[in-house]
Formats: sequence, structure tokens, C-alpha cells
Amino acid sequence: EFVIVENTISPISQIKVKSICKISKANELLIINLVKTYCVSASMYGLEAVFFNVSALRKLDRPLFNAVGKIFKTFDANTIKWCMYYLDCLPMSLEYKFRRIMFLSKMRCNKNGLIIKCFGTVGKKELLKTCNELKIDAARIYFPEVKQILWNNFCRTLT
Repeated sequence: EFVIVENTISPISQIKVKSICKISKANELLIINLVKTYCVSASMYGLEAVFFNVSALRKLDRPLFNAVGKIFKTFDANTIKWCMYYLDCLPMSLEYKFRRIMFLSKMRCNKNGLIIKCFGTVGKKELLKTCNELKIDAARIYFPEVKQILWNNFCRTLT
């Protein structure tokens, strides 16, 4: 666990200074934007190349749900989802699916023989499976449409 101490980041075990910047006094919209821009991007870097099962996808959602819960001082799952919805913040599992579809689609269109061979061996099945799960035509993938379908899936989970 880390905190900001006089413009430097230090492990909690090394804090001896009393001037600690409290993140709870900052603007929630700014914090969410920073989390989406830096934390989610850093956490998701390169994950589209890895296959995740359903339980791993649920675990992938936990850090973002916990961060939003702490920012808004709630741990009710529905409240957190509604906050994410209104702040245009897709859960990391759905962001993963979007990135996975983009990655596999780009593999399919690549001109490198080795990448085409890898796509034919593994990627084609994965792309078809993911697209069928989301009811997307794998032959004609249009990324804004995929993003909208993922948002619609997210909206269906809101109660």
C-alpha cells in the first residue's frame, strides 16, 4: 500500500512525516479519470494476448470495483456499477473482451506468415468464440459497434 507524502510516493511502512495528502478531498471525476487513464491501461497492458476463463475475468474486475468503491465510499456492487456507468467506465472484463477482439482481428489481417499461422491455429477459434458469445459477426467486425454491444451488455447487469 502506498500514499503520497510531500509529492513523493512512499511505502506506508516508511512514513514518518505527518503531512499526508488525502485523496478523499480531491474531485471524484478527476480521480476516476486518472484511474481509467493510468491504472486501467497499465493493468490491461498486454492482457489481450492471454486467454482468461470466467473466474479470472471476475477477478480482473475486482481492482477497479474496489477503487470506485473507495472513491465513492460504498461497497454495494449495484451502486458501484451505476457509478461506473455514469462515469463512462467499462468494467475491466468487458474492456478485456474489446481488446481481445481488436487483437485477434488485427492478427487475422497481418501479413506476417508466422502470425497468420498462429491465428489459424489458435486465434481463429478464440475470435469466433468471443464474437459468438457477444453475438457479433466475426466476418465483419466494426470496433465502435463492438464497444456499443459491450456497453449494452454492461447496462443489462445494472439493477
